[in-house]
Amino acid sequence: MFDMLSPLLNLNQLIMKKLLFILSLIIGLSSVNAQMQKGTNELDGSFSFSSSEQTEWISHIFDNRTVNRSYFYLNPKIGWFISESSVLGFGLGYHFNKTTYDDSDNEYKTNMFSIRPYFRNYQKITDKLFYTTTVTVFYGIGKEEIWSDKEADLTEYGISASPGITYFLSDKWAIKTTFGKLHYKESKSEIDSSSDEVRENKTKDLGFELRLDAISFGASFYF
Repeated sequence: MFDMLSPLLNLNQLIMKKLLFILSLIIGLSSVNAQMQKGTNELDGSFSFSSSEQTEWISHIFDNRTVNRSYFYLNPKIGWFISESSVLGFGLGYHFNKTTYDDSDNEYKTNMFSIRPYFRNYQKITDKLFYTTTVTVFYGIGKEEIWSDKEADLTEYGISASPGITYFLSDKWAIKTTFGKLHYKESKSEIDSSSDEVRENKTKDLGFELRLDAISFGASFYF
């Protein structure tokens, strides 16, 4: 049994060593300033889409049902270099997801729009490679349709900080990655269940992510 787990343990140790190296690199470069040009504009953003189908056990009917889920997210951003190493920017976000069951016309939907101003700092590693820290403040509002007979008003706001690496392919283009995120978010859902009753759900989320599936990649255009 131990021999079977040994490769997995070795892989986890290798991952931890790499993460510790990245953290030590971040600490060691904290006093290095990037040499970017003030007045340059930065254009980037993110886009994601997914669709899945799976069979789930529904406890209240004691039967299996096929569940279809779809997800879409769009977040364009534009920023302005306010100094040689700092960017002040603004982003917009749109988030949509839908869940349907094969035996019903009822759907669960979420639509949310958000504004996302951000601050990003570049720290030089080499002439083309930079370490970045991005702090984003966000506020979003939306609607949630629950099985076609109820509708909830959604509100969320919070702040997040993400470390990353940017590599410049040219003066105009760069590829970038972020690894992990420190975040705090509050969200609220209000459902009008009757003329004299409003059900309200509130959640608070504080967390830190630093794992392989939290790594994301993208590209930026500078002009």
